[in-house]
Amino acid sequence: MIAPDRQIVAGLDGVLACESAVTLVDGEAGELFFRGYDVSDFAEQADYLSVVHLLWYGRWPTPSEQVAFDQDTRARRGLPEELYPMLRLVPDHIANPMAALRTAVSLLGALDPRGDAASPADVLSQATTLLARMPTLVAAIARLWRGLPTIAPDPELGHAANYLHMLRGTRPRGGRAEHADDAARRARAERVHIRRAHGDRDPVRLLRRSPPRSAR
Repeated sequence: MIAPDRQIVAGLDGVLACESAVTLVDGEAGELFFRGYDVSDFAEQADYLSVVHLLWYGRWPTPSEQVAFDQDTRARRGLPEELYPMLRLVPDHIANPMAALRTAVSLLGALDPRGDAASPADVLSQATTLLARMPTLVAAIARLWRGLPTIAPDPELGHAANYLHMLRGTRPRGGRAEHADDAARRARAERVHIRRAHGDRDPVRLLRRSPPRSAR
């Protein structure tokens, strides 16, 4: 029996689960900050990998760091061949796509010989590999469920353009590749504006504190 002075809070509503300098989510005010930066200030300009670098390292990458990070992720996009038989076993007519994705990510971890390594360097390497492989994995699931062959990642294309190439089967040419990454930035910016206009109603308040806004 629960003691009279104990309170049950359903769904963690209003519960502060942790404190973090990584992000601030304030649904009531319609505010979202990454490392002290208002997301709406950079959503239309910053590319995806630059924002990942900001979240992971706490600062924007230098030009040389951005190039190195981009090249590293491009080299890690491929999926192990052992994964594809499992993807073909998932019953597309009844399975939830997120369940298929979750199962595939678990298998990727099981196939990684250093999957249980927990040093900071190992965790960062695992995160980078997963970051690079997720577009390949999502596109492969989508194509297999439509009865189409999977498409290998193209190291010459950027993060968003490569994903669209693997998903649609058409390789962007010329300025269309850059346009794909620009479109991804605009889509992120639109989501940010919608969230700020309507507020984030998610009751799970995982992250509540960011660095002082003067640090922006």
